Amino acid sequence: MYTFNFKLTIEDYINFNMFHYYNSKSSHNTITLIRIIGTLIIILFPFIIKRTFDLMLFSIYFVMGILFFILFKKFFDKILKKNVRKMLNENSYGDFLLKRTLTITDNEILDITDNNEMKTSWTGVTKIHEDGKYIFIYIGTAQAFIIPKHLFENTDKEYEFKKHLKKMYDNSRR
Repeated sequence: MYTFNFKLTIEDYINFNMFHYYNSKSSHNTITLIRIIGTLIIILFPFIIKRTFDLMLFSIYFVMGILFFILFKKFFDKILKKNVRKMLNENSYGDFLLKRTLTITDNEILDITDNNEMKTSWTGVTKIHEDGKYIFIYIGTAQAFIIPKHLFENTDKEYEFKKHLKKMYDNSRR
């Protein structure tokens, strides 16, 4: 059994949403498509308006198109972060930013805050992912238990925990 006592921050939720969005195949495809189509529209804009080729105008719009392609991800990241903050503010943070006790046993995951108690059996876990700072135990398409890696004393404890997660997840699939 593993028990963690911690409080997630707005940044933790923003990082989860960024991770989820950029690791979702459909989201990645959408972003790529917008970048390519946006760039092409910008580059072809002078031809559509003037219906003649002007090298100077083409050069200007070509550079603008390339800048759009390069800077779109930074712009998109800012919009995504702003929208997550807005969403959290609209919900008055709910249980998001409360202190929580997350207990992981062989049978279930128990998440307790002052306002709520949620039990999830291992069959309710859809996938487990991690990045450099977090372990995400998904229980829905875009819903997960977020476990900051700084909660572990050392990398050996983190490794043992991840091994336990994998074992419980694999056992629930049998």
